[in-house]
Amino acid sequence: MTRVKIDKSHLLGQQDIDRDHLQMIAAINVISDAIEDGECELCKELFNTFIFVCGEHFRKEEAFLSEVGYPDLERHAGYHDELLEKAEAIRAKCADMSDKHEMARRFDELAVSLIDDVIKGDRELLPYLAEKRLVAV
Repeated sequence: MTRVKIDKSHLLGQQDIDRDHLQMIAAINVISDAIEDGECELCKELFNTFIFVCGEHFRKEEAFLSEVGYPDLERHAGYHDELLEKAEAIRAKCADMSDKHEMARRFDELAVSLIDDVIKGDRELLPYLAEKRLVAV
């Protein structure tokens, strides 16, 4: 089961984005625990909340990037859309599921994608944000 840790080197230095990322990581771990404990119904509830929180984070991040004139916003927003589509597909597959192993496999797939966004996708923002003096490098 995916258990995620994030260290300071994975943070952007933009307080609101970093706070959201840490909350998303914490939520992944709570859901992982619920799956591991076989609490499939609780997991489904947590998963619904998690997808909502991710969507809100993506909207806030995109608004911030628009405000600061990030030139590759459309591509970055498209990546967010792909992640949410994947999350919705996985949620739909988990909706009637009571097998914790299959649920764990599907959730791990989503967690890896979201971690990829936090660690890799958003790290691509760093040079631009640093150039604009919005973060310290």
